[in-house]
Amino acid sequence: SHPKTNGYQALHVTLMGNNGQWIEVQIRSERMNKIAEQGFAAHWRYKDKTETEEGEMSKWLQTIKEILADPQPDAMDFLDTIKLNLFASEIFVFTPKGELKTMPQNSTALDFAFSLDTEIGSHCIGAKINHKLVPLSHELHSGDQVEILTSKSHRVLPQWETFATTAQARQKIVQLLKEEQGSVQKRGEKLLEEFLKKEGLFPTVLNMEKLCKLHKTKNKEELCTKIGNKTILLGEADKNELKEKNATWKKLLAFPFGNPIVKEIKEEPHVQEAQEEIDTKVLFTVTEETLRKNSIIADCCHPIPGDDILGYLEQDGKVMIHKRQCPVAVRLKSRFGNRIVAAEWKIPKTIPFLETIYIKGIDNIGILNDVTQVLSAELSVNIKKIILEADNGIFDGKIQIYVQDTDNVKQICNDLLKLSNIKSVTRIVDSE
Repeated sequence: SHPKTNGYQALHVTLMGNNGQWIEVQIRSERMNKIAEQGFAAHWRYKDKTETEEGEMSKWLQTIKEILADPQPDAMDFLDTIKLNLFASEIFVFTPKGELKTMPQNSTALDFAFSLDTEIGSHCIGAKINHKLVPLSHELHSGDQVEILTSKSHRVLPQWETFATTAQARQKIVQLLKEEQGSVQKRGEKLLEEFLKKEGLFPTVLNMEKLCKLHKTKNKEELCTKIGNKTILLGEADKNELKEKNATWKKLLAFPFGNPIVKEIKEEPHVQEAQEEIDTKVLFTVTEETLRKNSIIADCCHPIPGDDILGYLEQDGKVMIHKRQCPVAVRLKSRFGNRIVAAEWKIPKTIPFLETIYIKGIDNIGILNDVTQVLSAELSVNIKKIILEADNGIFDGKIQIYVQDTDNVKQICNDLLKLSNIKSVTRIVDSE
């Protein structure tokens, strides 16, 4: 009998009596019964001092301690997650080495990764359930064998919060995202400072307001964060805005014969091209033109032609394109159904899309050459980046390539799997 995290432990047996009625029998030892009737505290810490194992109660209290370690916990969220973990039914899963792990019901592969170690959770890129590759959002069931796939170059993604179910995983994800956002913001502040210094400008309140208005950010912190993660690239438009090239009024000073004369020249304000209004009831077609004007490919799922997609109408009137099965899209559909737009692809095969594949296999001399030979020489695929790592005879890594559609990706994966040392090739979402 495996105890629950709240300490309850018993053997439950359902039998049929002589009268045809089902009877549930609970079999407990004297110790089990005492805990069931009086609670874990009646037994915990009062047992024989020679015993070293503190049991499930200590593990549960350790989980609470980790959650409280956050310097700014939300009290209501904290209460909800503790209640969720305390009263939820449990499942039992196994590591590849056969070690038994207890998890709350509805836990995902991501929850399991963080239950093993924060380092494993923060660098996980996928999982194998019963030797089959699955996404991190895959729900676990009792008896599953779970193997977590990691990459040192990978980091926590904001969308993980949508499919993490345990308090421990959620808390660690929030904490890691805060730490990363802080470092990204500092990097953005440094880049902004260097840009202003180069142009002979100063980070005054007025200049910050101009840049925030130009890039539609709420404050300086959000602006620096977007500069730090390269969502915003400072350039000519910023120079023109800060140096008032488009100011409505300019003063022209002239000094004929030493007498100053001031003239005011009124310039026509710059009129932006009106953006086409999107009707959510009409099918939105993703074309080369709409990608330039009023649609954006979502970073959370990175759809390409061939993927089943939908659109979400943003506040600025642009349509964010998601995969239909994307966890973020599912969340948006449940909360903002009136802003969801049916969408389809109509992109010529000449347009390249950056895609990332995860590759794993047996390390051998020349394996990198074999992989690049298939991609470049045989399939004529343009490679942007390759990150491979080897350990104890096994290698894994990510390859960023330019593709036309999902059929192109499937062909690439199938051709790479023909190499004898390649054991798995999977398309993944990479935030880089």
